[in-house]
Amino acid sequence: AIAILVNGELATSIEDIKAHKGKLSVKYVFIQAKNTESWNSGDVKKFRDATREFFDQTSDIGSDDWTRECREIHQFILKNRLLSLQENPQISAYYATNGQVRPHSVERPFHAQKDMDKLAEELNDTTLFSGVITRLVGASQIQEYYRKATSAPVVQITFDNKVTMPTIAGVDQAYIGLLPSEELL
Repeated sequence: AIAILVNGELATSIEDIKAHKGKLSVKYVFIQAKNTESWNSGDVKKFRDATREFFDQTSDIGSDDWTRECREIHQFILKNRLLSLQENPQISAYYATNGQVRPHSVERPFHAQKDMDKLAEELNDTTLFSGVITRLVGASQIQEYYRKATSAPVVQITFDNKVTMPTIAGVDQAYIGLLPSEELL
């Protein structure tokens, strides 16, 4: 899967980028997910190659419609980057399986990690990106990411200087007031 985030929102077309005014923050996200517990170093290498070749317009990575659209968005970003980017884009590449990631193991995850490290090195060498993250993701990390995505943060504050708002349909309680900066930070 490929996602291009512009100012934190998924860009599905060049028009989505044109809709943003001012400086842009761009992040590319590549994900390869396998429904297996084993780590196939050949598949990791294919993912590494496809991710790297996405940014090489002369390569043919078997572009489906979505990949083709993402490459067009990328080309638009490159052509307009000096005028519109806050900084060079960031990129994250994740290879996920149901297996466990044991980085110091001599088993397949170690070899897969070497491929992901190589991808990070290759992407950094392009000088296109301000930040590069490559990561193997196993079952425990998938569970952790899921919990983070589905649980709302809970914070308790002292909110003494407030006024209760009138009844609003579909809202249990509503207040307006001042919050001391110590409570906010």
